[in-house]
Formats: sequence, C-alpha cells, structure tokens
Amino acid sequence: AAKTRSRLAEARHERVERTFMFTDLVKSTDVRSALIERVGEHQGNERFRDEILLPHNRVIEDRVAEHEGEIVGTAGDSYFAVFPDARRAIECAVAIQRALVGNPIPIEDASGKLPRYVQVRIGMHTGVATQVLVAGTVNYDDQTIAIAHRIEEHAEGEQVLASEDTW
Repeated sequence: AAKTRSRLAEARHERVERTFMFTDLVKSTDVRSALIERVGEHQGNERFRDEILLPHNRVIEDRVAEHEGEIVGTAGDSYFAVFPDARRAIECAVAIQRALVGNPIPIEDASGKLPRYVQVRIGMHTGVATQVLVAGTVNYDDQTIAIAHRIEEHAEGEQVLASEDTW
C-alpha cells in the first residue's frame, strides 16, 4: 500500500506528453431503450450488458492492452485511454474498428432505426497534460484532454478522428 501511495503521490502533478483517446458506442442509449421496450427493463438491461456492452468492452480493452495503452477511465460505454505515443494510439484505433467490422456484434432492431451492429466513434489528441490523483487513481487534466474528448464527439460510427498534433 505504501508503494502505491508513493507512486500516486509522485504522479500527482507531473506534466507528460501522451496521446489521449476517447471512444463511444454509437446510439447505445437507443439500443438499450429498444431492448427494454421489447423485453422489459430487467431483461432488456441484462441483454444489453451481455450481448452489446461486454463484447464491446472486450474489443476495446484487448486492443488498448495490445497497443501498450492504459485505460484511464470508463463511463457507461465510453472509454478514456492514454498511449505513450501517437503511433500506438492510431494503430489501436484502427485495430478496434477493424475488429468491430470484421467480427460484428449484431444489434436486433425491428424498427430499422438502429445500426445493424455495434459501431464505435473514436477521437484522439496528442499533447501535454498533468497527471492528477482522482479518487485514488492516476488521471489526467488540462485542455489537451478536453480537446481529445471534443474530437471524439465529432466522429461518426466506424470513424477515427485525430488532431493535427497527433499526425
């Protein structure tokens, strides 16, 4: 425990240059709502987790690890990951999209208004940020993180957007 505290204390305000990546599952709220409407709240939430979220999470987590990235945080179906350099982040993003297109996770939709399979939007930005301690774990702060997140928000399903600084 003392070793962990020491590492976190050292990381508290260290400035580092990294590539920051955000991912988001496209139309996830609509997909979950459609499942709930079709089979009820409990079963709809359970099916969303088992059939959509968990397979999606495995793809993201496996590819980030394979490309020497680190998952900083998650929120629902979104991921925030950090990479030591842009090349690894870009290769990871491409690997995520290839995995999801090559091995699609199907979405049942009788209405025809949802994607037929899971799609992810990805955005990234390279820059300097400050490592901070949040809820006992290392996180990152600064405008660089906000830029990466805003870039992800502009991406469409199956798309990777990167800032000029990342290229």
